[in-house]
Amino acid sequence: MKLARSVRADGEDGGGGAAPDRAASGELVRLTPHALVASAASLVRLHEPERMNLLGLLMRGLLTANLEDPGLRARALALRGSIDVRAGDMHVTLRFAPEGVHIAADGTSANARVSGDMKSLLGVVTGAGMIGPVLRGRVRIGGNPLLLLRVLPLIRARAAGPRAGDDHRALPRSEARP
Repeated sequence: MKLARSVRADGEDGGGGAAPDRAASGELVRLTPHALVASAASLVRLHEPERMNLLGLLMRGLLTANLEDPGLRARALALRGSIDVRAGDMHVTLRFAPEGVHIAADGTSANARVSGDMKSLLGVVTGAGMIGPVLRGRVRIGGNPLLLLRVLPLIRARAAGPRAGDDHRALPRSEARP
């Protein structure tokens, strides 16, 4: 599987001798030797994994699963900055760098912040939406909102099974509820 290092929307080679290729999303990407050998699991690292809280472990799981997609991997590797995420008493910092994503529970300053109760934040990552919880005050954001918008697709939980438009038929309403 090819891993994307940086997104090149204008289609230029960008120098450096790496040949452009197309990610699953159709965007042109420049592939580098680091990106060709890295796995999604190696791109997401925990600082002091033996002391990491549940929030950090959940974030690592979501990011690792989503970075298997070459288009999302390209987005993650192109991001720079850090996000402080707080859910109740748990707190982690996600740092995006050319080497991947580093997750730490150290409480250092960040470019953006997200906080709320665990139920509301789980709703955001499972696709229930972010606007409603923010307007109701259940999820609070601060700092760089553009960074938060760029990270949102990277932490969205994706269904492991077939999608709604695939070859399986949905249950009629009468069968869906007992």
